[in-house]
Amino acid sequence: MSFDIQYHRYVLKSDQGLNALSERTQMEGCLIRVGVGVGCIHPWVELGDEPLQQQLQALRRDQPLRLGRRALQCASVDGAAREKGVSLFAGLSIPESHLTVNPGMDLAKQQMGLFSRIKIKGTTDLRATREKAQRCLQRAAPDSLLRLDFNGCLDTSVAMNLAEMLGDDICKRIEFVEDPVKYEQEVWQRLRRQTGLALAVDRECEQAIEISGGADCLVFKPAVVDALALAESLAKSGGGEKWVVTSYMDHAMGQMFAAYQAAVLKARFPERLAQCGLLTHGLFERDEFFESVQHEGPKLLVPEGTGLGFDEQLKNLQWESL
Repeated sequence: MSFDIQYHRYVLKSDQGLNALSERTQMEGCLIRVGVGVGCIHPWVELGDEPLQQQLQALRRDQPLRLGRRALQCASVDGAAREKGVSLFAGLSIPESHLTVNPGMDLAKQQMGLFSRIKIKGTTDLRATREKAQRCLQRAAPDSLLRLDFNGCLDTSVAMNLAEMLGDDICKRIEFVEDPVKYEQEVWQRLRRQTGLALAVDRECEQAIEISGGADCLVFKPAVVDALALAESLAKSGGGEKWVVTSYMDHAMGQMFAAYQAAVLKARFPERLAQCGLLTHGLFERDEFFESVQHEGPKLLVPEGTGLGFDEQLKNLQWESL
């Protein structure tokens, strides 16, 4: 291995499962440290990631998997800023985000009127999804729009009738439907024509970019893909898709890396970047890191400290040599 890596395991806890494919309430991941730079590996096995132990074994062999490669890049840019004693957010502004509504969330406690975009985690129970959308719209601002995320859980035949099942009152308030089914260009093109709904691709965004067809919006997760590199390439090749940057529902360090890449894209390509999904810290039980994450309505606030922040919290962690 060409560099020394240390790691710190963590467990995040939530009240409910956080997507249509997972009912887990405890999520294990790890921070890695290279020099003074820190990155995050947070596998979602249900979405196709290799388990954490396999991620660490690949790092030991100096053959990091996709999440490991992204964590190493995060550690590199974070470390470079920490060595200079500066924040990665200096001169940048974090874009606004949607409000993510998850199972068990008390809508009465949410400041929904402050958000122009509301994201709902859809399930195969479309009646329940419709009812949830209705409850959200009753509390949301009159001009707010919905984003429905199904994590690819629907059958194609069901997805083709999605607009009819949701009803006109809901559909006219939908900005886009994210990953209704696994991305296939022909299927998604038919789905757009039949439902009249805009579609966003997340998990297979790189495939969608390569094929170029069927998606109105591309969702970049910096924990999984290099949003900056993809954006630079797309800007050169043209195309009219919008971009959304979201966190990976991971550790606060990983969430701030997503916020950093989103802030860079906002500065470079403001016309292509739509509202993002960077407010996922509230989905988990508070810890010393999440306690430091602050937001004002849809605006995530820049963290204090050097690099991606959390200088004092990182000092308190126990690290093991990889």
